[in-house]
Amino acid sequence: TLKVHGPNIGGFTGIFPVPWCFLLAIKKYKESFIWLAGFIIIASIYFIGYEKPINHPSMWAALSNQTQLWGYFFLFLGGSVFFSKNCALILGFCFFAFYVFLTIRKYYLEKPSLNLFISFLILVSVIASLTRSGYGMEQALVPRYKIISTLLTISFYIVVADWFYTYKRKMKTFLISSIVFSMIFYSFSLQVGLENLASHRFQMITG
Repeated sequence: TLKVHGPNIGGFTGIFPVPWCFLLAIKKYKESFIWLAGFIIIASIYFIGYEKPINHPSMWAALSNQTQLWGYFFLFLGGSVFFSKNCALILGFCFFAFYVFLTIRKYYLEKPSLNLFISFLILVSVIASLTRSGYGMEQALVPRYKIISTLLTISFYIVVADWFYTYKRKMKTFLISSIVFSMIFYSFSLQVGLENLASHRFQMITG
């Protein structure tokens, strides 16, 4: 029996709706229909033999606990700030709000590739929240999930940097601010990162 786990489902199901919505937004209806039909066929094959792990949280249970669901979602988005749960929550909320702002501004027409990538990361976060928030909010901060938040941080940095670089007067200020922020982030995360590495090393040896 083929067993499909949460992150695999998130990556698979997240890659199809994003381009489909983009094709609809730019009014390429024929291409969007072909894309949707292809997704239905591939998804049908992909989920043959799917069996949900016995102890895996239910998606419907996650929807019934909105506080935990949204908390998990924001922590998942802001997980790159792993040294502070509160800061991760705030960052995740800011990331989501900024994404909504970009969507309203129709940023997908200005930089389609970058916007589609950001949308994919957001959608994977949504799917992860629906399928895994039942484990508890703190589970969103496990190391293997931080790659999504890190990629999202880099992507939003590119968006902001692109705006600043259109104004030469503000370019120097932006560069200095970026360097200062990087040093502050490094100083806060270094000790926690070293402790995590030591803990992981201990677990590997004892295991």
